[in-house]
Amino acid sequence: MMRCGASYSSRPSRFRRTRSQKNLEGLFQDNPPNQINLLILDQFEEFFTQSPQAAREQFFAWLVNLPPFAKTRTHIIATMRADYLPELFNHSALYDIAKRGVDLRAMNATELNAAIQQPLRASPYAKEKRFDPALVDKLAEDAAQDAAYLPLLQVTLQELWRKGFLKLEAYTNLTDAIEQRADQVLEFSDFDDAVPDEKREPAQQTARLNLLLDLVDVSADDDIHRDVRKQLAKTELTRGEITRTRWVDELAAARLLRIQNQDRAPRHWNKPSAKQICAHRNS
Repeated sequence: MMRCGASYSSRPSRFRRTRSQKNLEGLFQDNPPNQINLLILDQFEEFFTQSPQAAREQFFAWLVNLPPFAKTRTHIIATMRADYLPELFNHSALYDIAKRGVDLRAMNATELNAAIQQPLRASPYAKEKRFDPALVDKLAEDAAQDAAYLPLLQVTLQELWRKGFLKLEAYTNLTDAIEQRADQVLEFSDFDDAVPDEKREPAQQTARLNLLLDLVDVSADDDIHRDVRKQLAKTELTRGEITRTRWVDELAAARLLRIQNQDRAPRHWNKPSAKQICAHRNS
């Protein structure tokens, strides 16, 4: 009987030469004979956009020269955007592997319908809870319009589950959930609880909102539709202050900010709601 042993997931933007490589090499040492390891390299394209060239080339050489599975007892799964495949042309061994990979296209509404329901069906709650079919159909229909909506679908499903109401009437659209999530993170320190009740002081709320608004070019008039988001270096956003650094990390953990790497502020982030921007204008 085989069992899955170490499971190691890594993002290329976090790969640096010493510690990360030592951790990877440790996967192959002193493994029990019945253990199989799994190494997941998520967003492999970030090796080309964020990792130092020397570290990237060293890691690619490590991958190419891996011993066979019989010795490593390790499966390696890498995910990579198709538009970055040409970057592998100069790495023939890796490119040959990539050509034997599995192509994943954007899911259609039928596939999204199944993807929405399958985690619940496979969970211990399968006999206790189930989705309203009308809700699943509407979620799948909305998310199928653009593959970029998948993160919004994820947040919407998390919020529906957290509130424990899996009916169509609990859903309006994919953007409402992220707006409600933003309001909750700003207003409550226990924002991940089903019913948060530890309200932040007004000054704390304002400080975090001001940090988010540093990533918005607010229009001079009152037309919120002309407000646009912008990208800053993380050092600019935190201003070298420990407190603001902690806030950035907190907002990133809450999925309101996405930090591109240690030196950059969010590449993608969730814009404050119209209510929040209007409140800021009036403050």
